[in-house]
Amino acid sequence: MGTANGAPEPDEGSWWRRLLKKLFPPPPPIRPSFLKQDQYEEAQKVQQQTGQDISRVLVSLNMVGEREVLTAQAQEMGMGFVDLDRIRVAPEARDSLSKDLVRQFACVPVKREGQTLWVAVSNPSTLGVLEDLRREVGCRVIPVLALPEAIEEAIQKYYGGPA
Repeated sequence: MGTANGAPEPDEGSWWRRLLKKLFPPPPPIRPSFLKQDQYEEAQKVQQQTGQDISRVLVSLNMVGEREVLTAQAQEMGMGFVDLDRIRVAPEARDSLSKDLVRQFACVPVKREGQTLWVAVSNPSTLGVLEDLRREVGCRVIPVLALPEAIEEAIQKYYGGPA
């Protein structure tokens, strides 16, 4: 397969890719401001040894908590973070989704204003389910991140039974 003008596609080892990587190297990892330099270096070593995501390493080393990781992920993705332990789900939001949908998608509606529903999810990579939710409820759905355990507890609290 070639490009639109018939030229062959550059492969990973081609001079073109090497040039692009040299001109536009990936940015260096940013050390979170609340970590000391030696803590961050330790986490980077563990990450290199294990291949785990740096956020998982920081949590496993007890340098940060899940809440801090999700808050940072939300910020990075331009999303909000909701602490379900500290808010009360509005009845109009809760009534927007059935118990079955909430359990199926492991999410919690937290706020509704007109034709907009904010829904707490725990995994930013599962945002594809939001389109399904939008079709089900017939309004705009905005995701916000929340801790998985907090979502499970909120489902139990507002919808009854296990998540």
